[in-house]
Amino acid sequence: AVVSTQSGHYGGIKIILKQRKYTKAVAPPVAGAEGPNSVTSQLTLKVALIIGSQLISWIPFILSVLYFEYIASKPASELVFEGFALVVIPMNSFLNPVFHSKLYKNVMQAMWIRWRQFVNTLTRQNTE
Repeated sequence: AVVSTQSGHYGGIKIILKQRKYTKAVAPPVAGAEGPNSVTSQLTLKVALIIGSQLISWIPFILSVLYFEYIASKPASELVFEGFALVVIPMNSFLNPVFHSKLYKNVMQAMWIRWRQFVNTLTRQNTE
């Protein structure tokens, strides 16, 4: 589905909600159908990561602008905004294509395997 730029990141949330509505209308929920590998779970995770990366990238920038504009008595050092321009924003730009590629799926599967190994290790340690 195409999301207009005016709706921004909330368009992804609308897609998920519509997809869930249509899924319920077509097929009644079945116990266990919403597993970690379901399309809905994968789409939800992908949208959450995209929105999360946007928030992590832009909220510190917005807060620093507001701080130096309204609270600080001195103007911001050039280094503050150069740091955002050279580090934070390029990381965000790098992550967006990753979320839309097969690399994302491979990385998420590897992270899930590591997470399960970690949880299993903790579970075994607590039961011993």
